[in-house]
Amino acid sequence: MYSVDNINADSNYIIISNLIRGLYKEHNFVLLINKNLAYEKDDLYKYCKIVYINAPTAKRDFVTWFNPKLIRTICNRYSIQLIFNNVVEQGHNLKYIHPTLDQSWYMKVINYHHYNIHPSFGEAIANSMKNVLLNQLTGSLLVDVNYFHTKHSYNMFKDCYNDYYINEIKNVHVELGKHAGIAEKADKYPVYTFIYNHRLAGYKNYAKTIELFDRLYLENPNFKVLFTCADTANASKIEKLPYANVVRCNNHKEYLKILAKCHANVTNSTHETYCISIAESMQAGHLIIAPNGVTFPELLGSDYKYLFTSDEQQYKMMLDAVTNKITNIKHQPLDEALQIDIYRKLLDKVQYAKRPLERSKHKDKFIKLFNKSVIEIQDATKICASLNLATQSFPSNKVACLLEDLGYKYELKTNNWHK
Repeated sequence: MYSVDNINADSNYIIISNLIRGLYKEHNFVLLINKNLAYEKDDLYKYCKIVYINAPTAKRDFVTWFNPKLIRTICNRYSIQLIFNNVVEQGHNLKYIHPTLDQSWYMKVINYHHYNIHPSFGEAIANSMKNVLLNQLTGSLLVDVNYFHTKHSYNMFKDCYNDYYINEIKNVHVELGKHAGIAEKADKYPVYTFIYNHRLAGYKNYAKTIELFDRLYLENPNFKVLFTCADTANASKIEKLPYANVVRCNNHKEYLKILAKCHANVTNSTHETYCISIAESMQAGHLIIAPNGVTFPELLGSDYKYLFTSDEQQYKMMLDAVTNKITNIKHQPLDEALQIDIYRKLLDKVQYAKRPLERSKHKDKFIKLFNKSVIEIQDATKICASLNLATQSFPSNKVACLLEDLGYKYELKTNNWHK
């Protein structure tokens, strides 16, 4: 699920890209891309199979949309054994995508919770999206792992499910995400420069941040602010500010180079489940001035001294930053390699407990019939069907495990299994 029109700029795409690049030598990946959104082909295709699907573009429509025939076809075609799912609203549908009667072979699903429908998002918005919230709750009840990358995110989710008399969401894994990627190295701009790499959205409270920048400019105008969210309707208003430069980055790497040149980051956000823009600034050594709430004490540390509790306290921090040119702060490491270790832990939790070959009365027949050095999953399914093992007893994920037991390895480029 992507929440901006340009997929490459979406934090979910960045997170998924890092997951694939970090684990492609250990696992095969199939990535679904909505062909109705703008997407600039980068080098990710080298590490995975990209499948374009026809899906709604509006976020609210997409998370409540589900095409079981399409998803089942993709799962069958590419021998999918596990779904890393960031559309948590559909977790239960993905879990039961195969019509098997054997619960041991329901699809393995990891729900990655990257946003919450919560009153802190805005009371009016939260009330208007209760259907999405209910889908989030339902989609989390039946999956194998619900991964929350901050305690704050999980606590928001608990607020919601308690409101609907749900006692517990099982299989929860809460661990601080390390989604910052690899920091670029560059000389800092000669003028003290804040980066505003947050969305110009109401819950980010960006109007308050600009109000304080306006006040700061009157007292000490020796600073600039780079705004990187240039693809929104509010960008034209920003360009008129005397201290502002609106930067339009062509790709994430270009953005990271600009980020490395800046000194500080300021946010007044009232709703976060993580805040990748702050994590990236941490990797760049920025002085970060943020509210003493939501996810920021987790990311920055509860004893970090630039967490504010009032407008006046925030303003004094901003004035101190510009006056003394404070930067190169050493934050806790959020390197993506640490996040890859978290993904490995999650994957270890969702292995299929049963193995189809050892427990099958057809073991000898399987060994005899699967005698080719190369086989397609569809042909393997037909062999199983010849033994009266229909898809209800042998869905494609079970067939894939059977092929592994028989010594085959899946090759993503050819979409074949090789001995």
